[in-house]
Amino acid sequence: QYEGTTINLIDTPGHIDFIGEVERCLGVLDGAVLVLSAAEGVQSQTRLLWKALSQLQIPTLLLINKIDRIGCRIPQVLQQIRQELTGRLLITQSVLSPGTDQCQIEVLDNAPQAALAAAAEFDAEMETAYLEETAVDPQKLLAVLQQGTASRQLFPVFFACAKQNIGLKALLDGIVRFLPAAPNQDDQPLSG
Repeated sequence: QYEGTTINLIDTPGHIDFIGEVERCLGVLDGAVLVLSAAEGVQSQTRLLWKALSQLQIPTLLLINKIDRIGCRIPQVLQQIRQELTGRLLITQSVLSPGTDQCQIEVLDNAPQAALAAAAEFDAEMETAYLEETAVDPQKLLAVLQQGTASRQLFPVFFACAKQNIGLKALLDGIVRFLPAAPNQDDQPLSG
């Protein structure tokens, strides 16, 4: 339970040897958090999972973990994501002191503008507001970002150091904010 929302987590192995098991569980997901390493970036299993998530049209958040690791290369990983997975990223955070135990995450000062720019890529009303530099109702912008995430036109990016519990609250907020809620199916026959 988080902020009045029930979140059911299915944690899958990241190793390529288990890709078959991972792909079999994707069909039950309402949304996914694809975890990448800030040091290794996009790997072969990342590409396979991305393809499967795309085929099943599962809304996906991206989490760049291990921002404390020596060899952390966030700009290169983001560029690799843009080249190999998608260029439609919503980045509203930055990492302070990456590659150290003192790493921290902060919200970018231009986060509202970044969100509007991302929404302008797939929504005509937001594009007009962005180009004309007019104010947008934050709730309307959020609704467009949610629709964009649900339809896989937008992929919010989060940063974390899971072992130090850095960035996980922001990720949970993102799950509640951006991923679509499962439809209520209490009146449907039991299935498994």
